[in-house]
Amino acid sequence: MVAGAAALLKQRHPAWQPWQIKSALMNTATQDITDRGQRASVIAVGAGKLNVGNAVAANINVSPQSASFGVIQSLPVSQNFQVRNGGTTPVDLQISVVPRAPDAHVTISLNPSTLAIAPGQVAQFAATLGGTPPDPGSYEGFIVIQGDAVTLRIPYLYLLGDGVPNNLIPLLGDGGVGLAGQDVPDGMLAFQVIDQFGLPVANVPATFSVVLGGGQIARADAATNAYGIATAEAIMGSSASTNAFSGAAGGSRVRFDDIGVLQPQIADGGMVNAASFQSGPGIAPGSYISIFGSNLSSGVGSVFTSRLPISLQNVSVSFDVPEAHLSVPGHLIYVSSRQVNVQVPWELRGQSSVRVKVSIGSASGRVMTIPVSDSSPGLFVAASGLVIAQDANFTAITSDHPAPRGTTISLYGTGFGPVNHTPASGDPAPDASSTTLVMPTASVGGVTAKVVFSGLAPGYAGLYQINVEIPDDAQPGLQPLAIMANGITANTVLLPVQ
Repeated sequence: MVAGAAALLKQRHPAWQPWQIKSALMNTATQDITDRGQRASVIAVGAGKLNVGNAVAANINVSPQSASFGVIQSLPVSQNFQVRNGGTTPVDLQISVVPRAPDAHVTISLNPSTLAIAPGQVAQFAATLGGTPPDPGSYEGFIVIQGDAVTLRIPYLYLLGDGVPNNLIPLLGDGGVGLAGQDVPDGMLAFQVIDQFGLPVANVPATFSVVLGGGQIARADAATNAYGIATAEAIMGSSASTNAFSGAAGGSRVRFDDIGVLQPQIADGGMVNAASFQSGPGIAPGSYISIFGSNLSSGVGSVFTSRLPISLQNVSVSFDVPEAHLSVPGHLIYVSSRQVNVQVPWELRGQSSVRVKVSIGSASGRVMTIPVSDSSPGLFVAASGLVIAQDANFTAITSDHPAPRGTTISLYGTGFGPVNHTPASGDPAPDASSTTLVMPTASVGGVTAKVVFSGLAPGYAGLYQINVEIPDDAQPGLQPLAIMANGITANTVLLPVQ
């Protein structure tokens, strides 16, 4: 909704700069948000709730759009503001301060408190905190600008801590997946000690410990630094397991959980066409391949959506051609400890080889270099040993339901080459327009068969559909079916013919 509102503003004011659009969105927000019956705080909701009507009606813009006076160390502290009249008529503006709650120690003065700005012109004012430092706490409110078609409100905030530890915030070292026996994926554990107002507390004694997994703690800070942060190196245990570490300071404790996995290993010759399980001349862009090896995933996962993700069960596959400055992710279909099925990115078309590696979180396996070929066709085969095929009614061709001569059947495979209207990697073909640039040839029982369609199967990513007309003079019975794409023959399969 905010992006749509920004588009409306850009349409209404094509010459506005980003800061002007931000001001119109932010400084015209309404204040009707409550938190447990009270008006919600600036820290909770910022400037307020988006009001598109107000934003479009605004002619006055202000920068910066919010005022953070920070932690009060000494006074006075000032913040300068720039106000621009983006309308077509002069404006006389009145500026005031509306604190959320009175502060007996600090005053906020405005200089000037009125502005007269001609169309397209800019004026400035300053807001200054004076008086004496406040009691510990969080102080907020709005600087209000009136006189335009819409009132502008600039949220402000200043704070002073009490230096008493109140909570721990984990910063690094939690929720990662990395190599067993190595540092946690983030490189270290880190937490911050804050007081009740959210400000860091320095020089608080800190400790770190191992909870489970057999890991180690090294180079741990004994106390928090000036930013309230304490860190430690954490090394995960040598076995594939969950590792847990603990950090403590100021009477509070935080837990860090990371998963250690064994290094993924692609087997020699372990990258093959996912339909034929043959290496062929190389992997084909846009096609499915199967990667075989060990420790390829710590779990099992499959994709049942039309768009394929680049991560599944924390597994990812990268395809890199450094000399072409090309690094693209594969889109995953299935993962397990010994097999990963992935779509080769279409972006690899025209490359002769690619470096491939499997990663689980930040744990990467060895890099394998494999040839790339525009075409490396393969046909999917059922568990029965017969080619996966359907008749015109989408009924499966089987020994009990053979393909009649003179009819057209659909075959399914992968790696049949470049197509027209190439979809994005991982995305399905929206219709039957993604046809192969070169029509393959086919034979059934040694008799030439006509290919009437060759392209991506609509609704699927990387799945090719080849429609073949069974020759009238083909012999009945179980016949070998061969398809050649761009001079490369797919795996020969068996087709029952009636």
